[in-house]
Amino acid sequence: MTTTSVNLNSGINALAANKEKTRVAAAGRLVFKVYDLEEGSFKEQLDLRIGRIDRNYSSNDLAWNPVNDEILATGATNGAVVTWNLGIERGNKMDSVFTDNKRTVNKVCFHPSEWYILLSGSSGGVIRYFDLKSNKCVMSFVNKETSLGSIRDIQFNPHNMFMFASAADNGYIQFWDYRRSDRFLFQHLAHQEIVFSLDWHPEEIWLASSGRDKTIKIWRFESYEYKLHEDYTLYHIQSVRKVKWRPQRKYHIASCSQVDDNTVSVWDIRRPYVPFAVFEEHKEAPTGIEWYDQNNFLTSGKDGMIYQHVFKDAKKPAENPVGISMSPEGNLFHIAVQSGRGALQSSALRRPIAFFRRQERSAESFVTYDSNLVFYELQEDRFSEWFCATAQRYQLTGKPFGELCEANAKVAEELGRHQVAQTWHLLRLFFVDVSQLMPKVYSKQSSGTSAAEGATTQTHTEAEKTRTEKDNSAHCEATVSHHPAPEASHAPDSTTGVTDEESDSEMERLKWRNKMTPMDGIEDPFTLEDEDNYEGELGDMLDLSTNEKWTLPTEGFTHRHEIIDRDPSPDITHEGSRPSSPPTNNSERLDQDLPSSSHQLLASHAIDQAITKHRSEFDLSLKNRPFIRDMLNLI
Repeated sequence: MTTTSVNLNSGINALAANKEKTRVAAAGRLVFKVYDLEEGSFKEQLDLRIGRIDRNYSSNDLAWNPVNDEILATGATNGAVVTWNLGIERGNKMDSVFTDNKRTVNKVCFHPSEWYILLSGSSGGVIRYFDLKSNKCVMSFVNKETSLGSIRDIQFNPHNMFMFASAADNGYIQFWDYRRSDRFLFQHLAHQEIVFSLDWHPEEIWLASSGRDKTIKIWRFESYEYKLHEDYTLYHIQSVRKVKWRPQRKYHIASCSQVDDNTVSVWDIRRPYVPFAVFEEHKEAPTGIEWYDQNNFLTSGKDGMIYQHVFKDAKKPAENPVGISMSPEGNLFHIAVQSGRGALQSSALRRPIAFFRRQERSAESFVTYDSNLVFYELQEDRFSEWFCATAQRYQLTGKPFGELCEANAKVAEELGRHQVAQTWHLLRLFFVDVSQLMPKVYSKQSSGTSAAEGATTQTHTEAEKTRTEKDNSAHCEATVSHHPAPEASHAPDSTTGVTDEESDSEMERLKWRNKMTPMDGIEDPFTLEDEDNYEGELGDMLDLSTNEKWTLPTEGFTHRHEIIDRDPSPDITHEGSRPSSPPTNNSERLDQDLPSSSHQLLASHAIDQAITKHRSEFDLSLKNRPFIRDMLNLI
């Protein structure tokens, strides 16, 4: 047998089965049907909502007579209690209508052995006794001492046929003798909020109750003392709408929630926190539970479905025994199952082979596991210690902001607060000028010169720098003059217009100047470590004295030549004033425009500045320079 279902297409408020469990009835505000149970399937037998439909058909609860299989009773939302006789041959099966209640009827209940005794509980807090023989209300049970609120459930005691229990909104369970209505036998405060459901154990003297406080409580009834003793308490995740003892299983009880939880749970009352089995077929809140036998049961829900559940299809949360919990002090507890220990121990021992009858493990009890409990203790809070230490050692004034941040970061690191130290480093990066964070550039200054003197003599320094560059250029030109270039061909190049003699002469001068470049002996002129060596290598080029300062140029690249004012371009309209073809010898033209000393200074200065880092670009520029001059002369 597998799980089966039927859809009634409307919300179901109550479910009831006959004594032989061959038929089941479902009722709601818009539905009232009877089904036959055949081989695990549902077959519709009757639809009782026929004829003139009124509010008496809007059912809130349903009960099937345990003695007479043809009689049903419903409690309507308008306060009517209606009995139905399925043996009537006419289409409308309605038998009697009792209109004594003025408010909604929440519960109807038949006596387990007397077919004519019917009790009802309403939202008005009144329990009424109806005699089906005379078709009238013969008795009303009212608590005159306290206000009960709505009566939520009524259940007859199977061990005492004259006693029944009622559940009310004020959290009390009251016990009555239906032979006298003037006062109750005794009452007991069972829950802190509304009591929704009651159910007597079929074998033991236990009474189960459930309520809005999300608990299921098992009470031991002491008849000779008229007292209740709490034996077990089960903790649910939501308010519990219905409870029903499982037949032939002493410790099992089924439950369903009022809202939010759509599962039907079967509990072992000895395990208060984890359900033994869970059924998750319903899409909305379940409303009714009826046991078919110990392995199958029926449920109804607000989703309009009736399910016949099979226990073998249940999910069992206890088969995954892993848990974690945290104490109010912050300590952590973790439970995990030991795996593989038994197999390792048994395989390590040599024992004679023996055959035993395998004992079948019962599926109706929790599996025993060997587990480990791991305890993680929260470390001692050192906040007070850190607070006092930082208050004493932090520096907030007296130094630049960057130095204060570095000092405070060091204090935090010594206390083991690395995240706080990183915060101080970030504050330093955010609010300190970037120029203060850059490494210092090498500069040679006399020990007696202050920063203020350096600012006032900046103009003199620039002048000395210009003079030094000119002297270096002149020195290099003089050196090259002692090494003449070899002869070359006077034929001009076809692509650039430069003769071999000019090109070779320029390249030869470049090679000799490169040999004499003062930067060849310096690996990094900006970060010198030995000041004396630096003075020794460049002493013949730079005029160093004890009182002058040497600084790096502020420009990354200097101009290759000085900017010379040229004559204005000739007027295009005056053809006669246009100059004749340019001289063939470009070097002579350049010598005529500039003085000899200026020509030497210009060429030497341009080569010396660009030869190191832009050698390839300089070669190309040098090769094409006469051609460019010729083009400029044509303008």
